[in-house]
Amino acid sequence: MKNGSALQRQFGRRLTCIWPQERKVKYTKMKDPISQTRRLLYGLAKILGDVSAVQRGTVGKRIARRAAGKAAGGLLRRLFK
Repeated sequence: MKNGSALQRQFGRRLTCIWPQERKVKYTKMKDPISQTRRLLYGLAKILGDVSAVQRGTVGKRIARRAAGKAAGGLLRRLFK
């Protein structure tokens, strides 16, 4: 096993620690393609919504709704932590 290549294939990307006192090598799991695709599609939908709001002239409403959604999400996150 050269430089953890079998572990790297099995468990994902290799991360090394930058502190000299900790010489441990950590591995992170690779994200599955479905999650990456979903993230890309949601990002594109967000951009298309912004473009649509500019075309309709409702940018102010969209900004207010996104801010309200972020605030509500933050409150719920704190509440159910």
